[in-house]
Amino acid sequence: MSSAPVLRRSLVAGGIVALVVGGVAALLGGLLSGGAGVVAAVLAAVVSALFLGLTAASMLLGGRLAHGDGTHPVFWGVVLGGWLVKLLVFVGLLIALRTVSWLDPTVFGLTLVAVVTLTLVSDVVVLARARIPIDEHLRRRPPGAPASPPPAAGDPRTGE
Repeated sequence: MSSAPVLRRSLVAGGIVALVVGGVAALLGGLLSGGAGVVAAVLAAVVSALFLGLTAASMLLGGRLAHGDGTHPVFWGVVLGGWLVKLLVFVGLLIALRTVSWLDPTVFGLTLVAVVTLTLVSDVVVLARARIPIDEHLRRRPPGAPASPPPAAGDPRTGE
């Protein structure tokens, strides 16, 4: 079974969360800080949604390059490389935006935290509803075959 459908559902759910939270934050930011609050909320929601998409895209690309093997070093190289790029871009973005006058940093930070937290919740819900088998190879064993080979004689796990 591929993880692609789960990642796609996670992307859609995360996009909806970012849109809703961004809208509510823009409304509240506009009421509390004017235009700078609206810009901060919208920018934070867009940045969060883009980073969410980059994570899923790196996992899909890594899965393709590793031929579906989630334990392959190529998969983890792509995923961890994507996270490193996101970290560097995020730090650069924060440094670039720290002194601008057209953005309320409090609204920006709170919106980022809200979107990230709620997209994590939506990811958990999507994953919990995915019904992914725990061990794929156990489903393919012949009927009547043991789930794992019996321990060898003298194996310390048997106590013999």
